[in-house]
Amino acid sequence: ANDICQSIADNLVAAWISSVLLDDRDKYPSIQNIEQVYNVHEALKAHKEVATKLGGFVGYKQGGIGAVQGHPAVYGVLFGCGLVDSEKGTRSCLSQSKYNLFGLEPEVGFILARDLPQKAENEAYTEKEVFDAVGEIVLCLECCGKRIQFEDASSLDKLADSSCAGGVIMGKRFKPGKMTNISEKTISSQTLTDLKASIEINGEEKCSGRATSNPLGSPVASLTWCANHLNSRGLMLKSGELVIAGAICKLKDFAAGDKINVKFEGLGAIDCFIDE
Repeated sequence: ANDICQSIADNLVAAWISSVLLDDRDKYPSIQNIEQVYNVHEALKAHKEVATKLGGFVGYKQGGIGAVQGHPAVYGVLFGCGLVDSEKGTRSCLSQSKYNLFGLEPEVGFILARDLPQKAENEAYTEKEVFDAVGEIVLCLECCGKRIQFEDASSLDKLADSSCAGGVIMGKRFKPGKMTNISEKTISSQTLTDLKASIEINGEEKCSGRATSNPLGSPVASLTWCANHLNSRGLMLKSGELVIAGAICKLKDFAAGDKINVKFEGLGAIDCFIDE
């Protein structure tokens, strides 16, 4: 089974690099269970060409609500090649053809300031403990992508494909704090739970939602689940890693060259576009 997962990871990495979708079931056998999904993810994280050609493993994305019975969420893996920081003057776009992008999702991102190792006697972290380990909160636009193209692709097949990761355009950053004071860029856990976001395409609003649609009902709850689930598998969130907490709303109706404006109510906006 591990050999199969390693082979799938090898073929996914080749598809990331070439931008050519996998359509051969010999190279991507059907994923049978959630454990195989996570085994593929671990093989991707450790893959030599992820480190040398895809910017390395940089963190996780949360999603997959309702995709796997008994699992309130499923995490995927993020690579550095797809990160764009719009606040540092870099070109605020990603290539649709390079990453096979098909969806846009406003999300709350967290950058860890310290590791969250497994606690004694497998005790779970609380939301407060996890939020206290956050160094920065980042407004994000996830640009979902794919490496597989099968008519019979299952939810598990798609989840093994980095949970449809593509890229992340990052906007304003805030320091976590008990009191919300935008001028000082501090923000509370409750503010994130109440957050509303929307996407405009060429000046027209196309979708909107609230962060209560995140896994487990809030960005911090989603992050906490990720930390505890990794611990349950003998892994951990590490300092410097980025976790995007889940979609606030979702949009598939866009095209290369569109002017995209993502508004996070009361916090800021990301102006960007998707290149060809």
